[in-house]
Amino acid sequence: MIRRLAATVAAAFALVAGVAGTSHAAEALDGNCESGEFCVYRYEYYAGGTTDFAASRLSYKGLIFGGTLTTTDNHASSSKNRSTAEVTLYAYANYGGPFVVHSGVYAPCTSDLCAAYTQIPQFDNVASSHEFTW
Repeated sequence: MIRRLAATVAAAFALVAGVAGTSHAAEALDGNCESGEFCVYRYEYYAGGTTDFAASRLSYKGLIFGGTLTTTDNHASSSKNRSTAEVTLYAYANYGGPFVVHSGVYAPCTSDLCAAYTQIPQFDNVASSHEFTW
């Protein structure tokens, strides 16, 4: 009985150690705007909660900004494109309606147009989807 328990504990430890030792690429939806991701922020100038993405998203419905209880859909006020792709941010779900294009610069956008949608009033608090173009 003790041998079985020891073998089970050793197997579990080996499994956990193997998983913990594996390196991962940036993980979307973890609230951290990492290299290779497109990120939207609750407030202008990259403030407030963050929702980060590593791929296109047809709808922000059901998502919340990291560290908040605020839904992402129709509540973003700034964004960064940290990927090498061009990312198009749309006002409506399913890539519809007015849009803003973020070039693939692999760095935060530094223009006021990206830092604050209040500079483009039709985009403050309306973003609902985005599409990566590689």
